[in-house]
Amino acid sequence: ASEFGSALAAAAEAQTRDFVVYDDEYRVIQYPGGDVAPLYGVCTDVVIRAYRALGIDLQRLVHESQAGSSDTNISHRRTVALRRFFAKAGASLPITDFPEDYEPGDVVTYHRPQNRGSNDHIAIVSNVTGPSGRPMIVHNRGFGPQVEDALFVNEMTGHYRFSGPAAGTSLAAPVTKAARQDDARPSRRISNSVARVVRRAAALRAAKSAPKL
Repeated sequence: ASEFGSALAAAAEAQTRDFVVYDDEYRVIQYPGGDVAPLYGVCTDVVIRAYRALGIDLQRLVHESQAGSSDTNISHRRTVALRRFFAKAGASLPITDFPEDYEPGDVVTYHRPQNRGSNDHIAIVSNVTGPSGRPMIVHNRGFGPQVEDALFVNEMTGHYRFSGPAAGTSLAAPVTKAARQDDARPSRRISNSVARVVRRAAALRAAKSAPKL
């Protein structure tokens, strides 16, 4: 494994020592170098924070490459945008059933139909070999960052290797239709949250005004 890959895996593994609440609410953050509060995070934040620990700001790189939407608060925190970015800026590697093809620091993505929200998931291959004899992965699947023996537990949708942009490389690209659609999702999430509050308040008012038996 490369020195960079091992360092990236170690940066991801270090996050397992922190208490993190899985929370996918839309939050406004600074740009560049922005992050949600350390108490919160989702699967993509494991990857973002590991790269940032090595001096690589995926928030800025994803925005400049236009791999996602123009929303610097959320675009880089979507697995689909990170997949587009890694495929363009790094190496898109074959998805195989052979554990030896996965090195520490590799980024792997999955389809998880059991997820409550998005079915997309992302993880980093760790430095640790699990009881199965396969490399373990570092990810947050709802219980904070964990190292788990789960490389092949779910259907893998992507396998990438990225150690930072080469000097003088331009990552700019046209905004795709899919990226523009991603841009609308945060506003829909907020609208749905507001709608739930309104419905709840209306139900409470109706319950109070209902005749008592």
